[in-house]
Amino acid sequence: MSRENRLHETEEGPIWHSRSVAVVHLIMVASVHDPKILLTKRSDTMTDEPGKWCIPCGYLDWDETLEEAAEREILEETGINLESFTEEQKITDTLLVGINSSPKSNRQNVSMRYLTILDVEELPETTLNPEVSEIMWVSPNQLYLLKEGFAFNHQVVIQEMLDTAKSIFEIL
Repeated sequence: MSRENRLHETEEGPIWHSRSVAVVHLIMVASVHDPKILLTKRSDTMTDEPGKWCIPCGYLDWDETLEEAAEREILEETGINLESFTEEQKITDTLLVGINSSPKSNRQNVSMRYLTILDVEELPETTLNPEVSEIMWVSPNQLYLLKEGFAFNHQVVIQEMLDTAKSIFEIL
């Protein structure tokens, strides 16, 4: 049995208390011999899952599309501006490859899973922000080496997204 959403009256008008929408955005650089995926390590100051690895992710903001949120989170957390790549450098644009709406998680977020695959000669440069303590490009077959573990069950999410990429684009 579901719970009814609650209404909160604010100065700006009514707002419904309901489940949040999150975006998860896997960036892959495709290479014939050694594809890499982009991971971030959450800062120790983060409330949720500090010090763990994850895919760049965050919440949908007001007046923003899902694709804009996915691209914004990449820019905010890694400094990579996906708009700076040419169409020839993108095997995919920001592509929705999955949705998780299971109410079994403690946060009950609805997560939209996005994938962008780039075909570039060099790995894009990255920059840290206060939410991120480390950024790493890693081969998918080396994920098990990350001893700090993954936030938000992202190791499973990554594998599901890589399986989707493999089936759609015959990569990996």
